[in-house]
Amino acid sequence: MRKSFNLNLQPLPALGFGTSNLLHHTSLSHAMRSLHVAFDQGIWYFDTAPIYGYGWAEHILGEFVKDKRQDLILATKMGLEPHPLLSHLPFGVVRGIRTLTKIRRSSVSGIIPAGTTQYTETTMDIVRTRKSLEQSLRRLKTDSVDILLLHEGTIDYANQEELLKFLEEVLSSGKAKEVGIGSSIEKLQNIEALSKLYRVIQTDFSLVSTLPPTDIPRLTNVYGVLKAVKFLLGQSNRPELRNEMINACGLDIQSSADALRLSLGIARYTNPNGVTIFSSSHENHIRDMISIWNQNEINDQALLNSISILKSYST
Repeated sequence: MRKSFNLNLQPLPALGFGTSNLLHHTSLSHAMRSLHVAFDQGIWYFDTAPIYGYGWAEHILGEFVKDKRQDLILATKMGLEPHPLLSHLPFGVVRGIRTLTKIRRSSVSGIIPAGTTQYTETTMDIVRTRKSLEQSLRRLKTDSVDILLLHEGTIDYANQEELLKFLEEVLSSGKAKEVGIGSSIEKLQNIEALSKLYRVIQTDFSLVSTLPPTDIPRLTNVYGVLKAVKFLLGQSNRPELRNEMINACGLDIQSSADALRLSLGIARYTNPNGVTIFSSSHENHIRDMISIWNQNEINDQALLNSISILKSYST
C-alpha cells in the first residue's frame, strides 16, 4: 500500500500558483517571468492543465521547471483537452483566439472554453486518456508529474473501473506520484463515495462552505480566491454587514486589500491541510498576494466570527 501523501517540501497550508493566466501575457518572456517571480517569492506548488492556453501553459511551465524540477510540486490534469489544431498554433495566434473566445463567453458561466474537448462526462476512452497524459508530459519536459488530476469529472466518472485501472498503471509506472480530482464543488458533494485511489481533491473556494468531511486523508486544494474578493466588495454596500465585519476582524470589506486579506485568511483557516491556488499575470499582484498570505495577520477566532457573519447573510 502506498504511503499517505506527503509534499515533503514545505508545511501546509501553502499558497500555489496556477498557470491558467499565462496566455494573458503579451509575450512568452513575460509569461516566463511571472513564474520566476512566484518561485523567487517562495512558491513551490505549480498547477497547470492541457486546456490552459490550449497547451501553451504546459509548454511554458515545462521550460520553467526543467532546471528546478526537484524543488517544486508539479500538477497537471486530464479530461479536458485542446483541439489538436489550436495546440500547434503560435503563442501570439492562440493568444488572439483566447481573447475572442473570452469575449464570446463573457456572459456565460460554467462552460468549458471554446476549442476544448471534454471527455470526463462520457464513457472512458483509455486510448485518448493515455495519449493526453503523454502529450502533457512532453509539453512539460518531464517523465512524471507529482499530481495528476481528473479535470471536471464527476464522482461516478472517477469511479469507473477502467479509469481506476488506468490510474493504477500511471502510479505504478511512476508517471504520477499521486492522482486526484479537480472539479467544481457541486460535482463533489458525494465525495465520501470517491475511490480511495484519489489522494488529492481540488475545487473552487467558498467563504462559507467546505466539502463534506471524509475519513480518508487527502491533500485538499482550493482556487478562486479573487472571486471571493469580488463577492465581498459587492457586499460592502450593505452597512450592517460591513460594520459587523469590521468589529469581527478589523477589516473593511469595502477595501480591496482588506477583502483580499480576509479571503486569504479564510482560505488558510478552512483548508489547513491543503494548497490555495491563485493565478495572475501581473508581477505586482503576484508579490502582493504572496506578501499578504505570508503576513497571516488575522487570528483564528476573528476568522471564525467572520465566517459565521457571512453565513448569516448568505442564508
